[in-house]
Amino acid sequence: MPLRWRSSARRSAAAACAGAQGKFWEYHDVLFQNQSALDRADLVRYAGQAGLDPAKFEKDLDAKAGAQTIERDKRDAGTIGISSTPTVLINGTRYQMPRGFTPEGMEAAAEAASMPVD
Repeated sequence: MPLRWRSSARRSAAAACAGAQGKFWEYHDVLFQNQSALDRADLVRYAGQAGLDPAKFEKDLDAKAGAQTIERDKRDAGTIGISSTPTVLINGTRYQMPRGFTPEGMEAAAEAASMPVD
């Protein structure tokens, strides 16, 4: 779920394009390291740094492929009542602690839902 400002949606769409090439987390890491420079040219340059095919990435970005993925995800989230990030579901039950998500709390919720915890 992108945050509510336009630049967040653009970055989310770019990350979805990276995900289409199987490099979401690599791209994520490059974006995180370069938070002060995130205009379109930067996003394309970072694709190469993350090991993506920059030409395919730019083509997908121009075709709004990532934006379509984000819009579909937002629609899907809305159908089950999710409107913000972060939201965590465990076996279909929303998990939220008053002070965020702790590893211990997540483990307890998973155990309560009878899920194996790795």
